[in-house]
Formats: sequence, structure tokens, C-alpha cells
Amino acid sequence: MTFRLLAAVAISTLPMSALARTPVSPAEQAAAQSSDDTVGTFPAAYLGRWDLTAARCRSDDSGSAITVYAHEIRGYEDTSTLVTIEMLDEQSIRIVVDNESAEREVTLVQTLRISTAPRVSLRIETRGRTVRYVKCDGLPRQAG
Repeated sequence: MTFRLLAAVAISTLPMSALARTPVSPAEQAAAQSSDDTVGTFPAAYLGRWDLTAARCRSDDSGSAITVYAHEIRGYEDTSTLVTIEMLDEQSIRIVVDNESAEREVTLVQTLRISTAPRVSLRIETRGRTVRYVKCDGLPRQAG
């Protein structure tokens, strides 16, 4: 609580030009300037449950699984709500999400890429770091 108060005081003393930042994509710029509350949705190929390996997909208690819904991505300890989406090409999108976890709330810009060879995979790039997931939908689950 004290840290937030100190941070708020420190930020409030900065000139507005120091708080401004340049959007990283046309989609983010449009979202920043838009008063429209409509949000795009994830394409169908991205929807469903994903995990780091097929073996983890079969487990009900994998802490690394994510599920992509129409307007959000849910993980074990966080939820990312879609703000904007931009199609880059047939297999890639750039998204802006508001990510909420137990530790913090932050806006992220991520690039997601779908690959279908040798099986369906999803690569999520955030701040130069890429994580690869495999599609869990259709894989048999272990009995708990």
C-alpha cells in the first residue's frame, strides 16, 4: 500500500510528456484513440486449451496450461483480457492484453503464431521471449 502511494505521488509530479508513450502498433494506437467499447475476438484456430507438452496436456493439474477464449487467455494464476487484435498474416496476430495476476496488473503486447507442422502449435512472443505450446484439444486426458 505504501509503495503504491509513493509511486502515485512520484508519477503525479512528472510532466505529462514524461508519461506519454508511443504505441507499438496501429492496433494499439487505434485502441488508445478509440472510444468504442467493441473488441475483436481470437480467430477460431487459436481457441482452446494449450500446454507446453502433449504429456502435460493429458494432466488435469498442469500449472502451465492456458485456455484461449474469444476475448481472453486464462492461465493457472493469471487472466489476459483482449484489448485489441491485429492480423499480421494468415498464421500470425499481434494482440494487446490487460494481464491480471496475483502479483500485478500490466498491459502486454504479444505476437501469437500458429503452426500446423508436424502438429498444431502456438508460439507466444512477449518482450522478446517466446514460449511454444501444443494444442491439447483432442488429446486423451489421464484419469484423475
